[in-house]
Amino acid sequence: MKITYQGSKNLNVQYIWYVQDQAEQMICYLNKKYGHEFDCRIKTKVGGRSWGGGKGISISDRYAANKIQKFREYKSIANDPVIGEFFGTSKQCTLALIAHEVAHWWHHNLKRHEHGPEWYRGPVRKDPAEKPHGPKWQSIYAELREKFLNNQLEKLAA
Repeated sequence: MKITYQGSKNLNVQYIWYVQDQAEQMICYLNKKYGHEFDCRIKTKVGGRSWGGGKGISISDRYAANKIQKFREYKSIANDPVIGEFFGTSKQCTLALIAHEVAHWWHHNLKRHEHGPEWYRGPVRKDPAEKPHGPKWQSIYAELREKFLNNQLEKLAA
């Protein structure tokens, strides 16, 4: 397994290191638990949308401001008790964003591993369970949220 890093020159170095460290922990956890060696590129950037895909993840600075803020999720999962929206610190919101994108990266790589490098051309791309925010991705995301974040949110709420 190879993990590479690409940090924006216009971001606080502590933010870049935090993203890289937390993402690497999640990536290593998944690879070790499930016996894979998927490579990942971790990129941080100023502005724009975050994303996760086959080659890696890109995390924007959306939640970098040091304050309590609302972590927003897609409408379809916003009210889910495990993977839904919450109020948290900038680090907690960033951690949720990392988990969201790492789940996409993992899901994409599992599909490639299970169905071949051109899985997106076959019937698996039409399977509702395999949609980008479908049940399979949600279970991966939920596992990461439970393992790395949600226990911190309960402490904040208490």
